[in-house]
Order: sequence, then C-alpha cells, then structure tokens
Amino acid sequence: LSNDDADVAIRKRQYAKIGYGRASQMLAAAYPGGSARDEIRRRVLANSEGGEVRTAMISTIIEEIVDEMIEASKKTQLEEATSRISVEKS
Repeated sequence: LSNDDADVAIRKRQYAKIGYGRASQMLAAAYPGGSARDEIRRRVLANSEGGEVRTAMISTIIEEIVDEMIEASKKTQLEEATSRISVEKS
C-alpha cells in the first residue's frame, strides 16, 4: 500500500494483528493498485447520508476494512489447515 495516511493506518493495524508476512499477502491481494483509497472513498460516500463527521467516518471505515481482512485471513488459514489435514490423512 501507498504512504497515504489511511493506507499506513490499515497496514500498521494489519501488521500488529496478523504479522508482516500474512498482512502483506492480504493487502497485496485486496489492493493490487497499492492503495485502499478508492475503497475508503466508496464507503465514505455510501455512509455520508448518516451525517457522520468525515474524519470519524474514515477512522471507522479503516477499522472495518482491517476487521474484514483479519476475518478473511482466519478463514483462509482454516481452509489451508483443513486442506493439509486432508492430504495428510490420504
């Protein structure tokens, strides 16, 4: 991801929660263009009718993105572990 403030915030939270290697893989897959800026903008616009302050909304959206990516990572890890177990039993 780029050095944009929002991208840095997402990256740091990901690194802290799932480690550098896994976070880098997830971020590269989710944002091949190198920035989550468009996704953040899309979500801000979708939520703007609620009248939230833009700065608070961006912070909330960053947390949502991080949480979604953590859940996706856990699901992928579980699937990989299940697949390995199946292969080992064969």
